[in-house]
Formats: sequence, C-alpha cells, structure tokens
Amino acid sequence: MANIMYVGFPGDELRKIKSIIYDAERIVRASEYSISSWDSRARLYYKKWFGEVVNNDTGQVPNVLSKMLNCLTSGKFKLTYDLAADCDGDTYAAAAAGDKPETYDAISKGADFEMTICPKMWDLKRYKETEEEADTQVLTFIHELSHLAGGTDDEPHPSQANKKAYGKQAAITLAKNNSTSARNNADNYAFFCKDLAHFSMMGFG
Repeated sequence: MANIMYVGFPGDELRKIKSIIYDAERIVRASEYSISSWDSRARLYYKKWFGEVVNNDTGQVPNVLSKMLNCLTSGKFKLTYDLAADCDGDTYAAAAAGDKPETYDAISKGADFEMTICPKMWDLKRYKETEEEADTQVLTFIHELSHLAGGTDDEPHPSQANKKAYGKQAAITLAKNNSTSARNNADNYAFFCKDLAHFSMMGFG
C-alpha cells in the first residue's frame, strides 16, 4: 500500500480522492498486466496511443506503467488540496516529481513527490466519458501520476502552436506522427489505460 500524506482535504473531498485513487490503481494494474504480457489488446492500443513498434522495442511504455503502479502500491507521495500556487485558471490537478522519478528507489522514498488536487477537479465526471474530448477525475489523476512516477511531460500540440497535447485527438495524432513524443506525453498514457481497462475490467466503459 502506498504511503500517501493527505494535506488540507475536507472530509468529503478526502473521501472522493481516496476513491479516485482506488479506481486509478485498478485501471493502471490492469493496463500494466496487459502490456507486460503483450496480449492482443495491448498490441492494438499500443499502436493507437504510442505508434508503431520499432525493432520490437516497447520498453519505455511498460516501464512507465510499472512505475505508476509501484507508486500506487508501495510508493510515497504527498497530496495537497487547493494549493494556491498550482490551482489557478482551469487547472484540475498538478504534479511534480523528485530529482530521479525514473528510479524505483526515488518512488519508494518519495522525496519531493507531490501532487495537488484543485477544487475544479470536482467539476469533472467521475470516470465514464460521454463526450469525445471529456476529461474525467480518474483519468486526470492517471495523467498526473504519469508525471509523478513516470517522468512524462505535456508535449507540444502536434498542430496548434503554443498549446500542449491535451485530449484524444492530439494524443492520437502524436502517435501517428511522432511516436517519441507520444511515449513521453501524459495524456497518451491516460487514454491507453482507459482503453485497456474498458476491455479488462467490469464496471468501466
């Protein structure tokens, strides 16, 4: 079980974020298992979200997912609610990793591993998407978790200057045109996990 320090969450919001983390762990676990076994679903959705496999090398994506799962099961990090420095504008959540987010040792020690949950998070639907570009609470958390544990980034938008590659269409375009950027982009991991969870688990769709 992860060692999570919750700071500043009112009672109802604390209950909500713990429930989101519970669902995120189930989704990430199912996705990590699928890609580690390289089953037909993983192969299908890998191409959709990360592009063509080159020289049978899929190492980066399973490595990031493994670290995300490790963070949720045995890692250490701090979750702060409504931190003014992070929660301006339309921000749902924000994450910062330590100096060495790519190592399991850093994840277990949790040095400077912090995530902020903003009040705007509760404007989102919980999980099930009803619109093509809809954000959700659980997928937003998975997006930030990929920053925290996997060292992902928000890559430049593939066709819109001065914007980040947020949303399904941007993520799909990255996978088609720039697989390196797709493998570094947080939203690609969130949508990959969502697609795999849809076929791997009951209760998600």
